[in-house]
Amino acid sequence: MAEADVAALMHEGLADVAGEAVTVAPFAFGDLFQSAPAAAGYIADCLETNFSWKQIEGFLNQCLAAEPGGPVRGMKVQIKGRLGKKADKASKRLWEHGLTSVFTFDDAVDFAEAAAHTRAGVIGVKVWLIYRPETLPVGDFTPADARPAPPALPALVAAPRKGPPPHAGSNVWWAALGVGRA
Repeated sequence: MAEADVAALMHEGLADVAGEAVTVAPFAFGDLFQSAPAAAGYIADCLETNFSWKQIEGFLNQCLAAEPGGPVRGMKVQIKGRLGKKADKASKRLWEHGLTSVFTFDDAVDFAEAAAHTRAGVIGVKVWLIYRPETLPVGDFTPADARPAPPALPALVAAPRKGPPPHAGSNVWWAALGVGRA
């Protein structure tokens, strides 16, 4: 089947389900590390198709080592769930590569979560990608010096304050529900 036929079949099928015209623009990821959701989805798919964590870890190491000057400065992956073939208890594994401090405010950090549905249960996948600032297009992340400064303390103290919210006792709450309570 040609690509145009597949696209037409997708448009027709989705239009039938949605009840209106649907436009689909398929695209392919050129790089696994261009976004954290792409990496998290890939790892979840691998876990669902019975790849072992060692195989996934080896693949990630190979990909990141192949591009030493690439856009990714560091990567952190956490998987949590029943990870073994006959795992009775859930466990957590954390894998880090490169500089993975997510507490630096000036770094561009992309985060995503995904779930892998396996025979043993659901495995949660969390991915943090820390990008090199010099490789990002302008405007993707706002640098710290371009953010507006917070208001000074005297301005905050002098600002008018609202009073406390009105307190509603339990009788008012029950009356709002339509239940009479004495």
